[in-house]
Amino acid sequence: MSTSSRAPLGLRAAGLFLATVAFATAACSGAAAGAGSPTGTAATTAATPASTPAGVPDTGGSTGGSVAVDPCGLVANADADALLGGSAVRTGPTEEARGVACKWNVPGGPDLLVAVWQGKQFYGPDMTNPGWKPVSNLGDQSYEDAATQTVGFIKGTTVVVLYVPALDTIDLAALENLARGAAAKL
Repeated sequence: MSTSSRAPLGLRAAGLFLATVAFATAACSGAAAGAGSPTGTAATTAATPASTPAGVPDTGGSTGGSVAVDPCGLVANADADALLGGSAVRTGPTEEARGVACKWNVPGGPDLLVAVWQGKQFYGPDMTNPGWKPVSNLGDQSYEDAATQTVGFIKGTTVVVLYVPALDTIDLAALENLARGAAAKL
């Protein structure tokens, strides 16, 4: 009998969520850039709560569907503007992959996604960030990945991930500082 090395369902859901967001952000950014229009499908999609993504079983939400932390309250609009280098439009919060997400978008420019899950099973930097390294003085455990422009942490049982798609390069130290500010609000 062999043992499985598959990641727990919560980690797979978190990884699927980040991969889905990365793909959707790239598609929307490409469409917006190609059309030259500051509006796109991201604002409309984010306004409607999503159901559980295909391939992720719905467990009734008991392992993360009920998130008491509003990701939109973890980052001030002015801080998102400063990180992204322009006037960002906020959408959310929306329920996605058994968590809750908030997004700031500079029309025709970069995006910032802040996602929150409840439960230690959702913390797993290895899942989608193979080049991660630990970050000091941020939550109980934390990581950053320069290649994916991601900073994530767990504080208690709350998992928070801040992500800016690598299509638009940002200062990773600034994203890390934004994460520290978010952690201080928990």
